[in-house]
Amino acid sequence: MAAVTRRIRGQSLRSWMLIAMVCAVLPLLISALTGYSVYHRTIVQPFRDVMTRQHDVLLEFERIQSGFWTLSSAMNKYALTGDETYREVFETARQRVEEEFRNIEANTGADPHLRDQLTAMRAIWSRLSRDAQEVLNQRTGTEGSGVSNVAAALAVEQEFPVAANQLESVLMRIRDVSEANHARALEAFRRLEYWALAAILVSIGMMVLGGYIVNR
Repeated sequence: MAAVTRRIRGQSLRSWMLIAMVCAVLPLLISALTGYSVYHRTIVQPFRDVMTRQHDVLLEFERIQSGFWTLSSAMNKYALTGDETYREVFETARQRVEEEFRNIEANTGADPHLRDQLTAMRAIWSRLSRDAQEVLNQRTGTEGSGVSNVAAALAVEQEFPVAANQLESVLMRIRDVSEANHARALEAFRRLEYWALAAILVSIGMMVLGGYIVNR
């Protein structure tokens, strides 16, 4: 132990200054690396993932909303004219809507809120698609004439705006969740600032300690 003490006391001034500099700089380096890791892990990557996923879901829901109007128009024109072309237009639009729902299912992942919204919208779409298909399954009497049960077509036509409004409500809820996630990210950023402040204070303390060592 005495030999170790003598060896420490026998160090040159340059060695003590080097030790002091390391003591002063090391906390800054550690705090910088830790800060970057914490910032990237707790703020940047989760925030980016959530925003990207929710942005994709919003776009897909908006395309579904647009598809509703195409479906409504095709069904109405078929009901009025009996033109088989509109049945094909309806089927193409229906398949696109189904594809958008599958894309949303792939994007929601384990997000419970998005899955709840998707389940609610899926139920609305299933009912709407079924009712519209019943109208399209009606055969017209003669070429150029509409379906026999026009009242049923009108009833389904009124369902489309209701479904579009319900989808708009879903979009608003998703946007609200997105804003809440943004607020949480800002809160995490504030916590990181507190960590940075603590690191600065520690660094100052170590610099004082380094100066004390040099003065010895």
